[in-house]
Amino acid sequence: MKTKIKITVTIIIIIAAVAGGLYLGYSLNLFSLPSFVKNPLSIEKTANVVEEVKKIGELTTACYYEEIAMHDTRVDTTSILGIKLHKKNEVVLIGKGIVRAGFDLAKLTEDALTSHGDTLDILLPEVEIFDVIFNPSDFSIEYEDGTWDNETLKPIKAEAKKQLEANAIASGILKKADESGRKHLKSLFATFGYNEVCFEIAK
Repeated sequence: MKTKIKITVTIIIIIAAVAGGLYLGYSLNLFSLPSFVKNPLSIEKTANVVEEVKKIGELTTACYYEEIAMHDTRVDTTSILGIKLHKKNEVVLIGKGIVRAGFDLAKLTEDALTSHGDTLDILLPEVEIFDVIFNPSDFSIEYEDGTWDNETLKPIKAEAKKQLEANAIASGILKKADESGRKHLKSLFATFGYNEVCFEIAK
């Protein structure tokens, strides 16, 4: 009987000591509670969080760089004394461009975030190409025969832009942007205390 009493008293002392230690530790900030306990994102707050995340706007998560060579020819026809003269013009244009892709977080809907304890469900817009950038200084003429000015070069530059975007997509930029974007967003919402972040793409 005495042995049982001693065991019971010992257990009570241990529990009291542990509880006291935890209380003291938290009080003195010697260690902290898990972040999802300290900063739970309640359902009432998700709308505010969505608005804050939307302010990020275009989240660029992948870029594609390429130097493109565009070759074009043009035949000009003139008439002198009823005689038609044909002149061939040829040019090789080099363009260095950039393609940006990622998630446009401004497109998040009000119900884009749903929390369940330390798990967060996110309804994301589809990953997209933001822009294809060719600055005027990014173009140079590698070879020129005949007459070429800004007007005659415009369609070539426009075609270079289309080609760069097509090459970026063929290289898998959208997949890279999607994977990188999810990784960055998981890190972002980990600061809110979420151990698990699940994504769904809005169609």
